[in-house]
Amino acid sequence: MANIMITGANKGIGWEFTNRYLYRGDTVIATYRDKDRSQELLSLRTRMVDEGNEALIPVLLEVRDQASIDACFDEVSQHIESLDMLINNAGMGDNSVDIGDAAVHKSFGNLEADAIVDVLAVNSVAPIMITQRFAPMMEWADNPKVVHISSKMGSIELRGDSGYYSYSASKTALNMLGRIMSHDLMSMGVISVMLHPGWVKTSMGGPEAPVSVADSVVGMMKVIDGLTPEMNGGFYDWEGQELPW
Repeated sequence: MANIMITGANKGIGWEFTNRYLYRGDTVIATYRDKDRSQELLSLRTRMVDEGNEALIPVLLEVRDQASIDACFDEVSQHIESLDMLINNAGMGDNSVDIGDAAVHKSFGNLEADAIVDVLAVNSVAPIMITQRFAPMMEWADNPKVVHISSKMGSIELRGDSGYYSYSASKTALNMLGRIMSHDLMSMGVISVMLHPGWVKTSMGGPEAPVSVADSVVGMMKVIDGLTPEMNGGFYDWEGQELPW
């Protein structure tokens, strides 16, 4: 049994991770940003507590806000003493940005600086700040791990077309920041990697995506279970294949 923290746990990939780790018998700290959009997660917590099971711990977290990260840390510290795994899953796509009258800022001619900064703040900066805050809880855990959910779209070598400026750049930045931080984490005994979940059928990936949420998460869990110190700082896909930067 492990203590696992998953950001953005109320839907999509985060929700699937949450359910599968709970089923495996782990304790899951499941963060969410919007109470109204997290009723399924909160209802699951209520049902589990009614059954005498407190393995699910939902915690409010606005990943862009350092005060919220600190408050999340304080709350988590009340429930567990050490953290075995942190999965930085919370993220947003270009389509999620809503600035001004237009909701889509992913193509040349429609780019807006505030929209790009917003995506970078959520996808690139937030995972690093969250990891930095929670790393002390991982130092004394057995075989602790940090997983940043990245994307193949962040690979400079593999990008051969236009579009999705903000999202792609944010994942490239996450890869660099995660790569640098991996050296600091390894000095604490923590293995950290960047994982591409595949093109997944989620609200972000869309209905045409070829990979189901279940297949993606099951694959990533196998990769995570098999992580070794030699893989620290690497960039892999959900099937365990190393990806080019």
